[in-house]
Order: sequence, then structure tokens, then C-alpha cells
Amino acid sequence: MTGADPNIDPAYAASLFDRAKALQSEAGEVMRTLDLMTMLAVLGYPEQIGSSISGLMVWRDIDVIVRGQDLTLERVWDGLRPFLTNPQVTRLSYSNETGGHSPTEDPEDERFYFVIYYETARGTEWKIDISLWTSDAPRPYLAETVEHERRLTRETRLAILWIKDVWHRLPVYPYEVGGMEVYDAVLEAWCAKSGRLRSILTGTRSARTVAEPRSTGHVIQAVICMPGHDFLYTGGCYWVSFALRICRPAALGRGGAA
Repeated sequence: MTGADPNIDPAYAASLFDRAKALQSEAGEVMRTLDLMTMLAVLGYPEQIGSSISGLMVWRDIDVIVRGQDLTLERVWDGLRPFLTNPQVTRLSYSNETGGHSPTEDPEDERFYFVIYYETARGTEWKIDISLWTSDAPRPYLAETVEHERRLTRETRLAILWIKDVWHRLPVYPYEVGGMEVYDAVLEAWCAKSGRLRSILTGTRSARTVAEPRSTGHVIQAVICMPGHDFLYTGGCYWVSFALRICRPAALGRGGAA
């Protein structure tokens, strides 16, 4: 049952791990079928990041970045043409975040950003995010994944999968709150002694993250708090009340790895 406490419901816990493993295997098959890394290597240094690498998957989503050199709009579209003209691409979103249009206004964060929906031969739809950075400066994502992998335990993996299983159904996921925020909240807030999350407040990444479980109940509450915006979601849940609050500029969450 979605939202059930995996520490109480072994079947639900097993289903989270089994689904994550199956999705990661599917993601690998999609990447091999498209030969996407070879295609993107023409444009720079491609890196697959996010949950399709960490294995903390709850939905069909793949994140790829390219650290480019001398990228132009024409080069990007020409390089991606074999993928964009694939008849199995069903939807496409594109943002030109160069020339001062970067949400952070930092030249090193300028990119061409694609969200591509691809339907496999089996009829399943995958969301593939591609960020083509105009700078070849190293990005932190792979290093963060390695660090998370070093710190993760079975219990924290289960907590992350559980939270993401509920959280990814909200309209704000992953663009205002993404997987990285969930990972940080769990890893920084996990209390090994009690095996439960405790409330925290951090100032990393110009962001403040608070993860706070409530007592046993029947509601999941998810609150997004940003300048000029308050979002409250209340949905049915079998066991726990959970709140995750993110306070930060909205732009920092765009295109976050899931």
C-alpha cells in the first residue's frame, strides 16, 4: 500500500527495493538502446547522474548532463537530432538558459535544457532530462552520488525510497523539491540510535532543509515554503504523517536530479 510504513510492512519495504532494482535495470536498457552517451559525447563530456545511477528509483526518470565547450544552439540541436526525431519521442520541453537567462545568473550555470519523454517498445514512458552546460567546469553531481553511496545504509535507503514514493506524486517534484533534497534530509537527519528521522536545519547550497516526521497518524503532509509561495498538500496515507520543508529560491530546484 502506497504510503505504508516500510518498517512495519515488510511487503511494502520489499516492493520498494524490488521496484528500484527493476527500474534501474530498465534505465540501463533505455540508455543502451538510445546509445545516448555516445550521441552526447560529440557535444562535450556526458555524465549520467541521479537515481538511475544510485539505484534509488521510484519512477521512470533518467538524468544526464553534458559539460560542453563552445556549445551553440545550432550544435546542440544538430547533435541531439537523432534522438529528437526518434518516432518514440512523444513529448519535448526545451529551455534556453544562456545569454543571461540562467536562473542563478551565474555564467557557469548557463545551459540548454531538454526534458524528453520517450516511449519504449514495451509501451512504458521514460522522462529523460538532459542539461547541456556551456561550461566544461566540473559539476558536483557525481561526487555527491559517490558521497551518498558511501554513507547510505539499508535503513537510509529504505527511508529515501519511502519518502520519494510519496513525494514524487506531488506536482512540485522534482523541480522545486528533488531527490537530492530528500537524500540530504535523510542522511543529515537520520538518528542511528533510534532509527528514525529527527528535525534538522541546514544552510547548504543556499538552501535550508527541514525533515520532520510526525507521530503515527493517517495523513502525509508535504509543505513547500519559498519566497512568495506556500504549497500545502494533504493526501491519504496508511500509517505516518511526514513533513518535508524546503525554503530557498525556486530557481535552485529546477532540473534537480531525482
